[in-house]
Amino acid sequence: MKLFYDQELTKEIPPETIIDWGIVPAGDTRDYIFYLQNDTVSKVVEIQVELPHKELAVLQAPMELNPYDYAELRIQWHCAIDVKQGLKTPLAIAYKEIYS
Repeated sequence: MKLFYDQELTKEIPPETIIDWGIVPAGDTRDYIFYLQNDTVSKVVEIQVELPHKELAVLQAPMELNPYDYAELRIQWHCAIDVKQGLKTPLAIAYKEIYS
């Protein structure tokens, strides 16, 4: 499974990357769009996106992807407090592969 910043799938986010979510004023929200690509020959199911920060929430994510398909992943940050240096956290993806 690969994660990308762009729909053209050219700006890959390497695994284990700490994502810089930027700065959002307290009380505001910001939506982010990423793209998940199944880069395997198997179908992936039970896709789970894990975000360690409680202010980040998954708005939309695929539950499964066929081989080499991709889908949009939407995440929202609802900022509770002002931060000087921005929020930086990882994003983890878990799934199961189904081979026919």
